[in-house]
Amino acid sequence: MKLWFRIALALVLLASALAAGPLTAQEEGAELMAVVATSRLNVRDTPVFLLGRVLTQIDRGESYPVVGRNLEGTWAQLDIDGETGWVNARYIIAPGLQDAPFSASAAAAGIINARVRTGRLNVRDFPHHQYGLVLTQVFNNSIWSVTGRNEDSTWVQLDVDGSSGWVNVRYLLAPDLLAAPELETDPEALPVNAQIDTGRLNARDVPNFLAGEVVTRLWRGEIYPVVGRNLDSTWAQLDIDGTPGWVNARYIDAPRLELAPLSVEAAAADDAIFAQVNTGRLNVRDFPHHQYGFVQTQIFNNSFWPVTGRNMDSSWAQLDIDGEAGWVNARYLLAPDLDLAPLLEPDPAELPVSARVNTGRVNARDIPHFFGGEIVTKLWRGEEYPVLARNFDSSWAQLDIDGESAWVNARYLVAPRLDLALPAADAFAAEGALFAMVDTGRLNVRDLPIVPEGEILTQLTRGHVVAVLGRDEQGGWLQVDHDFRGEGAVGWVNARYMNAPDVDLAPVTLYG
Repeated sequence: MKLWFRIALALVLLASALAAGPLTAQEEGAELMAVVATSRLNVRDTPVFLLGRVLTQIDRGESYPVVGRNLEGTWAQLDIDGETGWVNARYIIAPGLQDAPFSASAAAAGIINARVRTGRLNVRDFPHHQYGLVLTQVFNNSIWSVTGRNEDSTWVQLDVDGSSGWVNVRYLLAPDLLAAPELETDPEALPVNAQIDTGRLNARDVPNFLAGEVVTRLWRGEIYPVVGRNLDSTWAQLDIDGTPGWVNARYIDAPRLELAPLSVEAAAADDAIFAQVNTGRLNVRDFPHHQYGFVQTQIFNNSFWPVTGRNMDSSWAQLDIDGEAGWVNARYLLAPDLDLAPLLEPDPAELPVSARVNTGRVNARDIPHFFGGEIVTKLWRGEEYPVLARNFDSSWAQLDIDGESAWVNARYLVAPRLDLALPAADAFAAEGALFAMVDTGRLNVRDLPIVPEGEILTQLTRGHVVAVLGRDEQGGWLQVDHDFRGEGAVGWVNARYMNAPDVDLAPVTLYG
């Protein structure tokens, strides 16, 4: 039925043309028309099924002026609303088509197309598998305009939706490729870009997994300029919206990465050694020793720090803690390259001796003695002071408290190098002295250790501290200086009313 319909329609149109007289296409200035004889007809940019890109479609019964034909007359070039396009002549009725002017081939007119002959084809920014960055993909049987080729015509440049890209010619049907202009290609003239090739990628401030702090995250398919690389091109420094960030090269597509400049800071990072804390909380000391190292601060689990040195047996590591050097015990670190760190030989004698208050509040006294030492000030937890001296057994430390010296009992201090402080002469004198404290409401001081013969010189109240000068033979009376901080005032007191733990050490004093 379809064939009979086409024949009948053609006869009707032919009869109409004969009734009107000779064919107007042969008349000077006459216009040759073509009538569409199929439901929908593709209009292409070239007169080739396989290579002609479809520009538009026209419908049955529509008529358009014929402006040209191919040599065989199998294709007609129509004027469709001011734009020219080619249609296959078998699907139109154009009685005077052979009289239409011959139109030059599409290639001669500068129109060269290529058809994709593989399922999916990468489009790159440079004609090389290694150096060409994949921009997009085109698919089987799609047709694209050819805008150029490389020197040996192994790669072709296509216009893919208004953007230029290179594809390998072995995956194309492009018989007129040699008619395309030859383009010069130089990879060094191209920008070095990287495309993210994983779902989500961390960008770090330095090219190191352990030490690099994450500054942002990048997503699959995003493309960024490469501004630097490390020595072995395992890391790339990207320009992320104006901010530099390092990403591991295994997670990006950066075919021209080796053409990027070598980063000085990357070289430094490659030589750097980092350590990860592998315990909940780790003390940082000023010397690599539990006894002599003074705790400066603490660092926490999973934090990363640059390693700046080690001791002889690598049992301690020196870290850079926010710009300050400090030592930590290596057993609490994950530091596989610690042996590569420079060897340091610290000397505790070269370090200052300091003390930190380790109780809520502690009294600072004028001499190293609880009973005899007068309180000159109070110190508070966490305060730190230089150590000036120590007593004989290092049970007291003499501190420099804002320019004034005072003694503090060492049990209330953290002073790991106290033994390295010089002993103080006045400390030995204080250790040779004996003191006692009044342990009653009011106590008589007599000139002789006899009651009632001993005359009362004065009275002392509870808590008064005296220096013990001697005792009687039985130890029942003590000879004391009850004004030892002043001009001195000697007398005798009954020992039962004194807190005097070392009274047996006092010398026996004769009287009478």
